[in-house]
Order: sequence, then C-alpha cells, then structure tokens
Amino acid sequence: MAQLRRFASFTQSRALRDFLTTAAAALALSYFGTPQSHRSLD
Repeated sequence: MAQLRRFASFTQSRALRDFLTTAAAALALSYFGTPQSHRSLD
C-alpha cells in the first residue's frame, strides 16, 4: 500500500485523475453509447 501512495504522489494526483477520468469516460461511452446507438438504429 505504501508503494502505491508513493507512486501516486510521484506521478502527481492530477495526472492520475486525468487518466482515470479519461478511462472512465471511455468505458462509459463504450458501455452506454453502444446500446443507445443500436437502439437508435432500430
């Protein structure tokens, strides 16, 4: 756990937040966007 904290502080919280936010947004778009697209086509 200590290593994770050191790594997080070393990588800067902003960088990690940006990465997590981008990953979460991509997953949300792929997970929610795909079904909606198919429904729209139907």
